[in-house]
Amino acid sequence: MSEKEAMMMVEPHQKVAWKRAVRGVREMCDVCETTLFNIHWVCRKCGFGVCLDCYRLRKSRPRSETEEMGDEEVFSWLKCAKGQSHEPENLMPTQIIPGTALYNIGDMVHAARGKWGIKANCPCISRQNKSVLRPAVTNGMSQLPSINPSASSGNETTFSGGGGPAPITTPEPDHVPKADSTDIRSEEPLKTDSSASNSNSELKAIRPPCPDTAPPSSALHWLADLATQKAKEETKEARSLRSVLNKESHSPFGLDSFNSTAKVSPLTPKLFNSLLLGPTASNNKTEGSSLRDLLHSGPGKLPQTPLDTGIPFPPVFSTSSAGVKSKASLPNFLDHIIASVVENKKTSDASKRACNLTDTQKEVKEMVMGLNVLDPHTSHSWLCDGRLLCLHDPSNKNNWKIFRECWKQGQPVLVSGVHKKLKSELWKPEAFSQEFGDQDVDLVNCRNCAIISDVKVRDFWDGFEIICKRLRSEDGQPMVLKLKDWPPGEDFRDMMPTRFEDLMENLPLPEYTKRDGRLNLASRLPSYFVRPDLGPKMYNAYGLITAEDRRVGTTNLHLDVSDAVNVMVYVGIPIGEGAHDEEVLKTIDEGDADEVTKQRIHDGKEKPGALWHIYAAKDAEKIRELLRKVGEEQGQENPPDHDPIHDQSWYLDQTLRKRLYEEYGVQGWAIVQFLGDAVFIPAGAPHQVHNLYSCIKVAEDFVSPEHVKHCFRLTQEFRHLSNTHTNHEDKLQVKNIIYHAVKDAVGTLKAHESKLARS
Repeated sequence: MSEKEAMMMVEPHQKVAWKRAVRGVREMCDVCETTLFNIHWVCRKCGFGVCLDCYRLRKSRPRSETEEMGDEEVFSWLKCAKGQSHEPENLMPTQIIPGTALYNIGDMVHAARGKWGIKANCPCISRQNKSVLRPAVTNGMSQLPSINPSASSGNETTFSGGGGPAPITTPEPDHVPKADSTDIRSEEPLKTDSSASNSNSELKAIRPPCPDTAPPSSALHWLADLATQKAKEETKEARSLRSVLNKESHSPFGLDSFNSTAKVSPLTPKLFNSLLLGPTASNNKTEGSSLRDLLHSGPGKLPQTPLDTGIPFPPVFSTSSAGVKSKASLPNFLDHIIASVVENKKTSDASKRACNLTDTQKEVKEMVMGLNVLDPHTSHSWLCDGRLLCLHDPSNKNNWKIFRECWKQGQPVLVSGVHKKLKSELWKPEAFSQEFGDQDVDLVNCRNCAIISDVKVRDFWDGFEIICKRLRSEDGQPMVLKLKDWPPGEDFRDMMPTRFEDLMENLPLPEYTKRDGRLNLASRLPSYFVRPDLGPKMYNAYGLITAEDRRVGTTNLHLDVSDAVNVMVYVGIPIGEGAHDEEVLKTIDEGDADEVTKQRIHDGKEKPGALWHIYAAKDAEKIRELLRKVGEEQGQENPPDHDPIHDQSWYLDQTLRKRLYEEYGVQGWAIVQFLGDAVFIPAGAPHQVHNLYSCIKVAEDFVSPEHVKHCFRLTQEFRHLSNTHTNHEDKLQVKNIIYHAVKDAVGTLKAHESKLARS
């Protein structure tokens, strides 16, 4: 629910209080544990606070239904003093962002967008009829002064209180960056600002964009436009950039070998875009509307080509016998007239599209040729049959250009060779055993998910590469173990400062992955706020080598609320009890790995560490449907506060992956992560990991402009998980991140306007 919708729920007699943000404190909803962004409701007596979503949910529900559910409700409310229930009408509306600063930023966003020609993704056709925040009067907590817009200037907002107007500076969380805070360079990724503002606008949208209101030439043409609207939607994919470029694109198998440097050729732009946009599942099913069926039915039904680009002039009446023809009634005759108008309308539209198609093709080719992503110095290749970008030089400063083109399509990306930049002696298992061997840790048996508590971390590291030294199960077999949450929480930086520095200095794509990266929106949160825990986090586990282990995963299928990069810093091939190379190769083969990946093993002599399966964020719901179906087939229950993906209780083996493709048309990326490979996983993308050998992986999270919409959507999903779920709490503070990123972008643009005015 948007902030404007929340203000509409405030009763006329209620007063809106202003709660000053407290430094270093994360305000959270006491019901769903979501971070409070701005509007929320507070109890005057005990301070109990609820977010706008929980307030709306309780307010819209009858009181009798609430009393019946009681404590069994997912979003149960705590009791007030003396066991009294909190009633929505007794709570006080409260805001955190002072005055109308939030709406002022929205106006500034639209002004900057218009001045700089930034594409708009919001439905705000006109900003004249915007809602005005109601002024508040004195109450028990605070006073919300009314704004005097005429007296505002710079970063100051003038409030008119009881004693007259007095200029005060907006509190620190709402500070707009000054001109010299960010340099604007032609070669730097300036799309941070526009992407952030566009994402923020999407979140605030509460109504669909108004359609074109140009008057039609006649009523029949209006009917024709309406009837052909569905057909246009169905053929949208066929007219997409991918179909334009694929007309001349070549097979992805003609790529250079993995270790070769990418070369620019006349075919490269076409190949790049055909691989970039990825496969799109075709859907030939037509969900026709009754009006469309009417206009395209009857004996005069006119044929249509698949791409709707033909120029049909068939007879209006049927070519059947005269007897049948003479029986045509007046309604049928009108059907024929309307159908003929539709066809004439389509003829006009088809000719326009033919011209536009040629122009679009030229523009796309010129755009791709103009990009520096095809710079011969940006060494890259394509894996997964041409669907996965792999960058070869993690230090190349131009990597972000080609990376961004794939990243904004929701595709994972692989970067190889990171281990060559790291200090290898820091990441060996014996180094961890020597430094931290006496610490008590919990281990997880990957084969049955059993937890083994109060074990010395040395016991894990000693068996990392020597099977005979591993802990054994009750039946005497060596266990396949992984370290559970080690180092714990946010202790990585404090516990391993040297390793932290080594990793952060050598992460690829620093524009995204560094904590202060230009395209890492999490860096836009002021120090006033509690910083979200974005890592690094270590993943240490033995390999699942045997044939029986192919049905289980080291990390089951799940998804993350933020983007992440996972670096393979060490691969240990265990010794003892026979060689397992053949089993590993068979696991890779059954894991749907492509031929180029297999060549990395045979030709490049590289060490494979883990097998990943990553799926597009848009396919998450289809995967849920399959897992729920399989669960029902196995007699499992599906509680409303649990989720088959968020619960991390499933691993998609070869059988389930095949069903997913055949029944739902969902195909993921099968990625083998070798030593030194960094896998970039988009936010909201379901993924799972199967260790082939013993692996040490380190992951760092970040928030990119391209996927911030998924971060927001997942935050809403996590609200509905059980209180015991690890993802239930909103640690990312995505609304605060979006707000301050947009404000930062607007401040940068306005500062640059001042520079241009002075020059």
